Order: sequence, then C-alpha cells, then structure tokens
Amino acid sequence: MTALLDAVLLDGKVEFVRALLDARADVNRKTHNGCPALMKAARRFEKEIVGLLAKAGAKKITLSATGMAPSPQIRGVPEVRP
Repeated sequence: MTALLDAVLLDGKVEFVRALLDARADVNRKTHNGCPALMKAARRFEKEIVGLLAKAGAKKITLSATGMAPSPQIRGVPEVRP
C-alpha cells in the first residue's frame, strides 16, 4: 500500500490526496493486487478524488491484476471521460 492509496481510502480526505499529489506521489502505482488509486477512488464513488487523480496523470484505462476495470462512476467526471 502507498500513502496515496491510504489517503484515497480515508473517507472524504481530499486534502490528504491533494497534498500527496502536490508532493508528486506516483498516481499510477498499484497495490499488491494491481489496483491503482484511480480504481480505488472510483469504487468508493469519490468523484472529487477521481478528478484530482485524473488531472495528476492517472491512467484512465487500466486493469487490476485480476482484470477489473475502474467503476463506471468515473464516466461522470469530465477529466476521466474517454
């Protein structure tokens, strides 16, 4: 787990995510099971965090090690729409 992934999992802790992104956290680093921060945020329906991650360069189309894709929820965030 990374600090950025931990911050994503804290309910509504947008300020932590923002601070880590400002410190140049790797937005595409994955957990042991291949799940990136964008996917974690999307699964939790954290639209603001999804938007921050997308603006910071998170890969929009990525699969976990098990073949899971980010939630359709990200379609509602302009920065993430394909």
